[in-house]
Amino acid sequence: MDQLIIFCAKYLFLAMPIIFIIVWAQSNKKHKKELGLALVLAIVIAGLLDKIAGKLFYDPRPFVASSVKPLIDHVADNGFPSEHTLFCFAIATVIFIYKRNIGVVALLLSAIVGIARVAAHVHSPIDIIGGMLIGMAAGTFGYYAAKKLLAKRDTPTKTETN
Repeated sequence: MDQLIIFCAKYLFLAMPIIFIIVWAQSNKKHKKELGLALVLAIVIAGLLDKIAGKLFYDPRPFVASSVKPLIDHVADNGFPSEHTLFCFAIATVIFIYKRNIGVVALLLSAIVGIARVAAHVHSPIDIIGGMLIGMAAGTFGYYAAKKLLAKRDTPTKTETN
């Protein structure tokens, strides 16, 4: 069981970019632009929110706060929010908005990553919940920002219509 937890905690997050690439490749030209921009914006926003949240709230990692031994090596820094969970949920949210069925799978895999990080004793549940909420917010905002930016770019100006 420990090997499964270790795999999910360390490597399952790599499924998110792979799933995203599959969704992107299957999309039409218009959605490819939106998806690409939404992902970039979501990742940038997630990174910024991660740094802000980490400065506002400190949660010691379980192996620091108690005598539990982590299943994977990790630095004894602030555990809040879980970056693995945060970025998985940011990507999964963008995927979900465009392709609900695949998005549900991506969201479930993201949750498994978070649960495995807790089971591996490198995060507490609050770190995972924080990562999940921040990631979903970043993914949603990335989607809406991309739609708005591309709509502005594609709207003809007055000189073009005259």
